[in-house]
Amino acid sequence: MKKNYLFAIAAIFGMNILFSQNGWPKHFDTLTLNKVNCPITNNSDFTYNSINNRYLVPKNANVSPLFAASMWIGGFHNGALHMGAMTYRQNGMDFWPGPLDTITANTDTSISSKYTSLWKINRFDIANFIYNWNHGNVQSGSFVPNNIILNWPAHGTGAYSRRLAPFVDVNGNGVYDPIHDGDYPLIKGDEMIWWMFNDNAGSHGETGGAQFGIEVHASAYVFTCPSIADSNKVLNYTTFYHYDIINRTSNKYDSTIVGLWMDTDLGNNGDDYIGCDVMNNYGFTYNGDNYDDYGYLYNLPVFACNVLKGPIADIGDMTDNNNNGYIDEPNETCLMNRFIYYTNTGNPQTGNPSANSPQQYYNLVNGKWKNGTSMTYGGDGTVASNPACKLMFPGISDPYGISLGGSVINPGVPPINNWTEYTGSVIKSDMRFLIGMGPFTMEPLSKYEVDYALVFSQDSSNCYGTVDTCVFARAKQDNIRVKRWFDTNSFPSCLNLNGVGIDQMSVPNEQIKVYPNPASNYLYIELKEAKEKTTIEVFDMLGNIVKAGIFNDSQKYISVPVEDLTKGIYTVKIKIGNSFSVKKFVKE
Repeated sequence: MKKNYLFAIAAIFGMNILFSQNGWPKHFDTLTLNKVNCPITNNSDFTYNSINNRYLVPKNANVSPLFAASMWIGGFHNGALHMGAMTYRQNGMDFWPGPLDTITANTDTSISSKYTSLWKINRFDIANFIYNWNHGNVQSGSFVPNNIILNWPAHGTGAYSRRLAPFVDVNGNGVYDPIHDGDYPLIKGDEMIWWMFNDNAGSHGETGGAQFGIEVHASAYVFTCPSIADSNKVLNYTTFYHYDIINRTSNKYDSTIVGLWMDTDLGNNGDDYIGCDVMNNYGFTYNGDNYDDYGYLYNLPVFACNVLKGPIADIGDMTDNNNNGYIDEPNETCLMNRFIYYTNTGNPQTGNPSANSPQQYYNLVNGKWKNGTSMTYGGDGTVASNPACKLMFPGISDPYGISLGGSVINPGVPPINNWTEYTGSVIKSDMRFLIGMGPFTMEPLSKYEVDYALVFSQDSSNCYGTVDTCVFARAKQDNIRVKRWFDTNSFPSCLNLNGVGIDQMSVPNEQIKVYPNPASNYLYIELKEAKEKTTIEVFDMLGNIVKAGIFNDSQKYISVPVEDLTKGIYTVKIKIGNSFSVKKFVKE
């Protein structure tokens, strides 16, 4: 189906200005700061593998693991099905850019047209803004901030929400004012794209389902750390996503499922297999044979969608919603509760869902075949005599039989110890997979958060597809690391901020020494020659000045106390007259 629909996305919403310059918002943009070229569109189908803008990993290679991806959502109000999904836009759209009126949950084209943009910003530009605002350069007009900072969509007008894009409100007055108050975008990662969309600007052309009246605030972000250890290098090959899903209506939706739809094409799209890791909440694609024809060759990767956070589960639902083996924990979230595939065929059970058939889309996101029959455990998931299951091809990752409704307290007994597409003799093909989070109850006027990551794993040595365990071991290790970084908010970052606030002549490196590095209690600055006046400024990774001092006495050695600083990477700027030197150090 999809390979015949590489039509120009630029025709939608006036995308003739996709490549506007000078930092102004665009209708299409890419994250490129790390090892991934990640395209983002202004809708639910956040990435789309067009001819010129593909999800490339590594970004300098002409090979991609992903063709298209989007968010799906389905649920019921008073027994009526509401459904929104996107695939390739050939049948229309279920989501549109922009916010909804907070009173009526409606919108119009004049509002939507104001929010067709994406807002891309990085931590260096924010740090540079903070530095210059703190020095009065923004207020005086001698420093002009990045246009994204000046035009950050923090507030709606009229009945549209005053809380749109997140920002740091320096003086706490609730108003975004970068010039006078020093406010700036609140971002995730080292580089981020923010956008918003809704499902109520028109009739749902993809699914034919009834609208919800939801507004989604979305962000995609990356971290960069080129010098990171090989065991942690996955950080540079991962993209992260966050959704705030807001119900703008007074409707209560039961049996709600949020889905992550992935059309993964791991190089050659015709020889892929898919699977899932139940206990670690990720679905993945891998090569179905030992050689990838279109780029990855013998060193085969695994491409995973890792669910990091999902909607809060219903209290007392007697379900293990986060797959940790326990039921009804406090604030339990829905993670990977459903995992299913379908093929690029017209098969009435396992093929593409039919346009304007909302029940088929809901069946899939709810972990059933499109015709409503249950997935079953074993083979290709269609053997009616096998037990019904919720998570397909778990391999050995489901010791408690969670895919069969089990838990630590009441384990299910998987009839097959290692169920994969390979062991189930499934034919390799062009597959899509869906991860479903839920069901849960979406309350009126409420917000639900979803976080996930797309994780590309590739071992340093050649790993082969279905028969070599090293590729799966590396992928598991990588996905566990990504989840731990997220849960502890301890992402490594090596973004170079050396250019922040620099507008003078530099001092040759050999004239200044900074030690020890890492530093615990004191940082020592040694000058080649004693100077009459030396200014020391220490900045955190957001460009905030955390230490500063002027040393007027003629001296060669300066000590800076750093014991009270939190652990992390800092920049120290040493100014001597009209010259400067910038160094980095680690506070341990």
